[in-house]
Amino acid sequence: MPAYQASATLAAAASSVLQQTERDLELLIVDDFSKDETYDIALGLQAADRRVKVLRPAKNGGVAAARNLAIEAAEGRYICFLDSDDLWYPGKLSLQRAAFKSGATVSFGSYIRSAGRFQSVRRAWRSVVPRDFLISNPIGNLTGAYSVEAIGKIYQPKVRHEDYVMWYEIVRKAGKAFGIDEVMGVYHVAPGSVSGNKAKAALWHWQALRQSMNVPLAPAVAGFVGYAVYSVAVRARERLKVDRRYSADRSPYQ
Repeated sequence: MPAYQASATLAAAASSVLQQTERDLELLIVDDFSKDETYDIALGLQAADRRVKVLRPAKNGGVAAARNLAIEAAEGRYICFLDSDDLWYPGKLSLQRAAFKSGATVSFGSYIRSAGRFQSVRRAWRSVVPRDFLISNPIGNLTGAYSVEAIGKIYQPKVRHEDYVMWYEIVRKAGKAFGIDEVMGVYHVAPGSVSGNKAKAALWHWQALRQSMNVPLAPAVAGFVGYAVYSVAVRARERLKVDRRYSADRSPYQ
């Protein structure tokens, strides 16, 4: 869990991890040299629960460096991610434990995408193979998990769309990722973030294809066109039919 200036949201995000029905876990919080009370809150969480470990680099290094510090320190058999302003639902890890017991190497699920007053449910694909990443990152970072025993630790490059490139590499090594059609958590889109800026997101997608994933020009162009069509279709579908069973505003523990 990378955390920077996260004093308003860190406790809730950490609580959604610590209150999982799957109790055997470690939570690595990386305070990326915050200037607010984030570090003190993290230390308080560590003092209250032995499963929490707080890390702090010597200087601010950005989200990829923060995640990589936690990946390096992680001792578990599986690695997964949650940002300090997002939430997991209580059964998230139990669902993935069952998937791994059934033979999955990589698993992911559905999630709520909350942007101000508009929210939608991003449904997980049934399965994902490397070529699917040409048009999109099918794995929501807050839902993904992978087996360290099977493929080793995969670190994030310090590029735009760092989680997109990381999940591509994970699935490339694993061969396939298993999707779970259960809503696992809430992803909050911050005002002004790249998730809400279509032009920046498109540019970074192209750079990820060509510079980070080394996709040849012709399939990269085809993938980029597919990305544009897919993005429009997803947004249109979400606006036509929002799943009312879930609410980003309610507590996941109600």
